[in-house]
Amino acid sequence: WFSGLCFGPIFPSTLGSAGICFKKYTGTIFSIIMAGGILGGVILSSGMGKIAGASSLHQGFRLILAGAGLMLITQILVGSRIKKYLRQN
Repeated sequence: WFSGLCFGPIFPSTLGSAGICFKKYTGTIFSIIMAGGILGGVILSSGMGKIAGASSLHQGFRLILAGAGLMLITQILVGSRIKKYLRQN
């Protein structure tokens, strides 16, 4: 519940930014973003549980760190694309 409360504002702003850059593919990009968000939560939580059960909780947290790093890289790439698009228009 708390995660949903914290991450709830991210989805509308992300979808709005994606809708600006990908006007021709709005439905497709919305689907990809929603699927990625939902699958990321499912894969990370179950993956962390399996890794922690097989070795240790410390090893499981490495998966969370890797996921955070991937989200940061994705945000940098998307942010640069949005800035490039806004400069052109």
